[in-house]
Amino acid sequence: GLVGLNLLVSMFFVSAIGRSITRPLANLAQVAERISKGATNVTVEIEGDDEIGQVAEAIRLMQASTQSGGMRTQLQSKVA
Repeated sequence: GLVGLNLLVSMFFVSAIGRSITRPLANLAQVAERISKGATNVTVEIEGDDEIGQVAEAIRLMQASTQSGGMRTQLQSKVA
């Protein structure tokens, strides 16, 4: 009866919250892997002020740093 309904509703919310955490983390892992393989056209589309948003911003900064380092290397090789 009522206990079963409460259990069902609770399971739904736990599942929804779990997906809201694991899906963005899986996307960030894919982006990080692509960047590690040298992809330069990867975008991080996750926003937020929570911890997942902070990780997304860190990956954006890492990517920007990697890209500027690559540009510097290209310029140095052209000048040399």
